[in-house]
Amino acid sequence: MGAGYNPRRANQHMFKLDQQLFPNTFSRVSSFNAIPVREDILFVNAKGEEKAGLRKAAQKRLSQLGAPLKKLLSPDEIVLFTARAQMPMSGLEQYSLGWFAQIVGLVTLVLTNKRLLAFRVNRDGSWRGNVRSCAYGDIKETKFVGFLTHFAMLKYADGTKEKYWGIDRTTKKMLRLLLPMLQQASSQETTATKAMVSLCPACAAQLRSRNYECQSCGQKFRDESPLPWRILIPGGVYFYARQNGMGLVHALIDAIFMLETLALLVVFTTSSGTQRQNAAITLAYWAVLLLIEKTIAFAHARKFLREFIPIADTSRAAMPGISAAAAAGR
Repeated sequence: MGAGYNPRRANQHMFKLDQQLFPNTFSRVSSFNAIPVREDILFVNAKGEEKAGLRKAAQKRLSQLGAPLKKLLSPDEIVLFTARAQMPMSGLEQYSLGWFAQIVGLVTLVLTNKRLLAFRVNRDGSWRGNVRSCAYGDIKETKFVGFLTHFAMLKYADGTKEKYWGIDRTTKKMLRLLLPMLQQASSQETTATKAMVSLCPACAAQLRSRNYECQSCGQKFRDESPLPWRILIPGGVYFYARQNGMGLVHALIDAIFMLETLALLVVFTTSSGTQRQNAAITLAYWAVLLLIEKTIAFAHARKFLREFIPIADTSRAAMPGISAAAAAGR
């Protein structure tokens, strides 16, 4: 378990395993694929009504995250709720990513009786090898806003804030019911980190920011050092950050930029007078556009890398499924 998280100490104030959530239902603890769950919370809406669609969606998420959950959950930890959302992004990041923001930022949120877990996932819900965790005592404030697009805004004990977006209305209502209750039950239990932290996908130890090797098990992650030279390859930084869809699109854009630049260089070197001057102005304009595009791509790739992208088969204590998950996303 990550540094700063003490399951025994957390047990003193945490949400009780049999705690009743809805007045007309009782605690129903069961197991799904060897993962302990609260059926009376996991499969219902904010009114406590069980729905077949909610059950099916929750079971699918648990099936896709079975391997990491079995590794991460402590013996007395139980899954209460799961939800799909989008990872926190600034307005500028969402704008610059465009339509891709809805694909590259997918996460599955898992609420247990002890903490909030956020798993980075692919479009089909399969795990990408990234996981973050936060004890409820480290969440100091929760807000839920939005009409067409719904947001869950979390403020942590260290003063930082995150906004998960792309949440559907049903999920928003359940989170608004559950999170404040879980937060209150653990309000006296803050950890040393006081915020959301990344966990090693192989051994569940807490990872240190921008340190691309787990100090506990030796699991290695892709670091930022290759980015300066990969920026020269069309789409190179995105491919390195395991964002192949964006890599293909930007490889095409980069190729167009490069061909246009070569054409302008030919015109510039073989012409004279006004034509040469016009070519120089256009060349400068294209150079600025290319610089902006490369700068944005660099920033995007760096953000993905700082969330820790595991390198397969580098851990001394590999988690079941990690190698397959890492390889599938490459």
